[in-house]
Amino acid sequence: MISWSIRRKRARGPFCMIGKCSSCFVKVDGKPYVRACREPLREGIRVERQRGLPEIPVIGDLATLKEENLSTDVLIIGGGPAGLSAAVKSAEKGLKVILVEDSFKLGGQLVKQTHKFFGSKELFGGLRGFQIAEKLAREVERNPNISVLTGTYAYGVFRDQIVGLASSDRTWRVKAKCYILSTGAMENFLPVPGNDLPGVMGAGGAQTLMNEYGVKPGEKALVVGAGNVGLIISYQLLQAGVDVKAVVEALPEIGGWFVHAAKLVRYGVPVLTRHTVKEIIGKDQVEGAVIVEIDEKFQPIPGSEKKVDCDLVLLAVGLTPDTRLLSQFGVQMRWVPELGGMVPLRTRY
Repeated sequence: MISWSIRRKRARGPFCMIGKCSSCFVKVDGKPYVRACREPLREGIRVERQRGLPEIPVIGDLATLKEENLSTDVLIIGGGPAGLSAAVKSAEKGLKVILVEDSFKLGGQLVKQTHKFFGSKELFGGLRGFQIAEKLAREVERNPNISVLTGTYAYGVFRDQIVGLASSDRTWRVKAKCYILSTGAMENFLPVPGNDLPGVMGAGGAQTLMNEYGVKPGEKALVVGAGNVGLIISYQLLQAGVDVKAVVEALPEIGGWFVHAAKLVRYGVPVLTRHTVKEIIGKDQVEGAVIVEIDEKFQPIPGSEKKVDCDLVLLAVGLTPDTRLLSQFGVQMRWVPELGGMVPLRTRY
């Protein structure tokens, strides 16, 4: 338990662990609405659980933050693999680059990927995800044309395409000749009863706990979604000593690669296609889940319900692109379900 739901009057636990949801708000040194997953631990920090609507904070400190005006050739927002690669390529052309990342480390999703990647040597084949992140980060940090701002948010786009940036102790107004947004995506929730209980997490959130911080997210897990993300997180749970009760997939076939599914089969983990989760059970945390078989129209088949004994439900049910800043830039957007939601209208390629 980290925070408290105002509406449901019950505990909330972490979900995405990348600062893109509201499940881990806490008070830090008296300041409310701080995301626990994005706040580095430091000596003397005071962390309190946020219950209900907090008092309005005193903004005197915020009003006196140092603000600086910056100009650059390229402003890149997002320090994951795409942002790091774009920074390196831009700097190699002699351009001055400012790279902004809201986490306190570079690498994005790669930092928690422990499996080896396929492909050629040029495409990092044979390296594990966190090794790729380290390699790209080193290239960025040793390039004199690239300035890196970690722990920094791009909070808005203003007149003349000036971008506002803010860290915990200062702010910037940046004007660039070119803007590159590599802000990634957000994990999807599943609209079922009990989906807000502590113990319901995104697959990526669980990877962060296990692979970055060495914390087991639970003891007995149900994984929803048999794409590559769901299959990989299931195997990593097994490696961490978590009992994976089942993987359920609404489609008639698994969506991930066979090599990942085969690992689970060898360990005796049932992968149930044409199944989904109907309800997540618990009072203060996950105590179980009900799965159900579905027909060709994705409707539950009466009488096929089964209870799964688990304290962890991981959702690997797709991603939604984080395109909020693109909208502020005035980019023309289109709803494309196959790409997860609102994406820029493509006028080239």
